[in-house]
Amino acid sequence: MKNTLTYLSSDAFPYMLSELVPDLQGMFSLNDSFRPTVMDFTGTQFPRNDTRLRALCFLDYLHERGNIQKSGFLKALLDMWKDLDSRVLRYKVLPPLCAELRNVVIQPMFLPMVLTIAKSQDKNDFEQSTLPALVPVLSTTSGDTMLLLLKHAELIKITQEHLISHVLPLLRACKTAIITTRNQRQGEHKNLNEKKEEIHLNAVWTKDTESRAGERAPEFETTKEEHPEVRIPHYLSNPVNLVVTGEFLS
Repeated sequence: MKNTLTYLSSDAFPYMLSELVPDLQGMFSLNDSFRPTVMDFTGTQFPRNDTRLRALCFLDYLHERGNIQKSGFLKALLDMWKDLDSRVLRYKVLPPLCAELRNVVIQPMFLPMVLTIAKSQDKNDFEQSTLPALVPVLSTTSGDTMLLLLKHAELIKITQEHLISHVLPLLRACKTAIITTRNQRQGEHKNLNEKKEEIHLNAVWTKDTESRAGERAPEFETTKEEHPEVRIPHYLSNPVNLVVTGEFLS
């Protein structure tokens, strides 16, 4: 059996492509120095025809891709991660995904995937491989990321010590954010009501002004008692007569 394994020939792989035989022989070698490493394996011809292997190779260069490529890859990973071995998830998939949590722009997209994979981890595995990447997120989170963490809070498997040091500050920050948002909305609602009341008062004042402008000014009648008629003698109606009589000077 030993000689058969040591001296494998191409005839032992009748259904294998000829370019894959050397790599496969190296993987079955009894001498561990001849066996390819994980990185060497991802560079072989095997991943070319397997979607999952191509995805694992893509993870090695995930940090070099743009945000749009990362988003597209993440959508594809959602359909295949369940078929991957738990060890592959822990050592090959989670590290690059957790590294992307430092990217604030795509953090809300990668966090659900990280927490979903973490669901299959036990407490010890979670604390060793996933929690270190989540601690910075827990301490600086806000907005959509905070809501995601609260939504998947049951997936965060940690000890009482970690709960007090990392999760409780998150809950306090969430409470503060809720109070602040509520106060802002109440202030906006109050300002809106005041503005509506001002608009209503202006409309009433304008309407009242227009109605008054259409009315005639009131006429005041004078009685003879208030303004008795003054009769001027006919001989005084001529200014010359006033001068002659001297009444003009008096």
